Amino acid sequence: MSKIKVFFGDLIHTWEKVSVWTIPINIGFVGGYACQELGDDIDLHLFKRPEEMIEAIRAEKPDVVGLSYYVWNLNLNKLVSKIARETNPNVLIMGGGPLFTDLNYTTDFTHQFFANHQNVDAYTLNQGERPTVELLSRFIDSGRDIAKLRTLNVDGCLINDLAASDTIHISNPIPGFDDLDHIPSPYLSGLMDPFFEGPYLPLLETNRSCPYRCAYCAWGIGSNKLSTFSLERVFAEIDYIGSHVKKYGTMMTCDANFGILDRDVEIAENIYATHKKYGFPTFINVQWNKSNPDRIYRVAKAFDGIASVGSSRQSLHDPTLEAIGRKNLPIDEVTSILNKLKVPLFTELILGLPYETKESHLDANRKLMDWGYEINNYNLHMLPGTRMDGEEYRTNFVRKTGWRLHDNAWGIYDGETIMEGQEVVLETSTMTIEELRSFRFMHFLFQFMWGKEWYRLFLIFMKNLDMHPVDFMEAVGEYSLKDSGEIGAMRDRFSADHDLENFSEFNGLYEYWAQEEHFERLKNGDYGKLNMQYTYEVLLDSHDAFNELLYTISSDHLKKTIADDSKRQAALDACHDVLIYQAGLRFELTDDIKLVESKIIETNHDVLDWVERECQGMPKQLPDGQAIRYEFYLDDEQKDFLKKRLEQFQTKNLNMALRKLSEYLGAKYMLFKVRKAQ
Repeated sequence: MSKIKVFFGDLIHTWEKVSVWTIPINIGFVGGYACQELGDDIDLHLFKRPEEMIEAIRAEKPDVVGLSYYVWNLNLNKLVSKIARETNPNVLIMGGGPLFTDLNYTTDFTHQFFANHQNVDAYTLNQGERPTVELLSRFIDSGRDIAKLRTLNVDGCLINDLAASDTIHISNPIPGFDDLDHIPSPYLSGLMDPFFEGPYLPLLETNRSCPYRCAYCAWGIGSNKLSTFSLERVFAEIDYIGSHVKKYGTMMTCDANFGILDRDVEIAENIYATHKKYGFPTFINVQWNKSNPDRIYRVAKAFDGIASVGSSRQSLHDPTLEAIGRKNLPIDEVTSILNKLKVPLFTELILGLPYETKESHLDANRKLMDWGYEINNYNLHMLPGTRMDGEEYRTNFVRKTGWRLHDNAWGIYDGETIMEGQEVVLETSTMTIEELRSFRFMHFLFQFMWGKEWYRLFLIFMKNLDMHPVDFMEAVGEYSLKDSGEIGAMRDRFSADHDLENFSEFNGLYEYWAQEEHFERLKNGDYGKLNMQYTYEVLLDSHDAFNELLYTISSDHLKKTIADDSKRQAALDACHDVLIYQAGLRFELTDDIKLVESKIIETNHDVLDWVERECQGMPKQLPDGQAIRYEFYLDDEQKDFLKKRLEQFQTKNLNMALRKLSEYLGAKYMLFKVRKAQ
């Protein structure tokens, strides 16, 4: 009998949009192992773009279609499965991925999934390499008879026989590998070579599992201990990636806790050596370990500036951390060690966790800003396969959820409009709907003004005048509600778009966005992640009005705190120049999506000197109304990196280009360098 033609897809929504997509090493691992174990029986093809997979399915009628399932491609996979079944009724359609874990594969969710995805015949559990080989072997042994396969129990798999016998055949998961080198490398085998030509970021996996069991996360469930790829293999992959990537600058690690092992120092050193050898990666995105700050320091030092450094917290509220099964290291200990690196620090908080209150969440942001962290605030959404998604957590802590459109997860494929949604927490046992809702605009301001540093220097300046950044941004929220001009109109649009994140069910979300006038917003790039979308609405369309609002808030504050008119006016004059300097720092794109490489700005205060003095006190005013000229410029590394990023985005929408360029980048790349002009 001829080889079985196997199509594996790690699909993403690609229709008329730009995004940051990743090389599909997941299906590379699974497919490569299947080829190794089944040899001449397998003719393997890998796909990332749904259009290409649909076209190939119709043209070649594969025997097996395997799809990786995530919350961002569920309905897309459903369409591809339907097309595969129509094209070849006897095709084996299989799924894999973190929707099913040890926590939910025997629950009602199993039946719900297969009832909704009727064309899926089987689903592999946990690490997919061994279950996939078991499933393909049984399919081959059955004579490629899909009806016969549906009657079987297959180790490590769920088998869908609902149509014939109203049964799901459930087998226990197969343990993963102790030695991950049993799995062929997707890179060294050449499986990933075709994807180096597309807009995909390379992923590097050096180990598997996670010793932490946070209730909101599925990472590591189903694996009992950390397993590793050999250093020899990891180093070979790093060199291979570095020598093959020509277009883009970023690489991502997909270890749950980089820095958890001593050997991660060597890996970081090797990545940096590859950066020096090939010019890649320019930047590496890392999920850091949650413990051992000394090792994190050594790993981060080895990266020598090409990786952001952080410590995800999720909450600073002890009852919350206990409820979600998380224990953070003392923040002052982490901060002290990381500050030695003299690099920007970042962390994450999740709003909507058990026992979190409005006050505790606000206090966490306040403390983290005092420590100098960039803070990414997220709203909790429910992920299948996690403890948080289980009945106990929902009953005890969750009072109401809603649905929002998953960012960049929509499009028209094969004539059908497909969308994906996220189930988000709207009310908890300790936070009302109104309290959670009130943070949506605040989180925008926290990221816009503080986290991305578009106004951080100004907020520090105001902190020196006894107004904390959190208090100032709360005032921005209050003043914007009263504003009758551009900023008030922006706030109204933001609130209206926020309402589109709270549909009571997914069907309501779909019906709204499928309407032509609303779908046109998606097509044109006029709707996306609200924080980034409105960041650039303000900076591109309402910058002067926003600065006027900030100046008004500052003036009103100083009227309460400085009685002497001349001293108050001197502070306001310095405030004015700090705002000018702050605006000068922001990188810019021209209307035709090209980098602005430099610009000259004048101020009457020596703001650069103030910055170099770590923003202590007030900037010095030049005598007799003199001005100082600054050159704001991009250095060669920034220009090269940003130009490579821009190559990924084929768009005429300036707002979209800016927000996609900056979603995952910090100040190192997004802010101009400054020097006194000649």
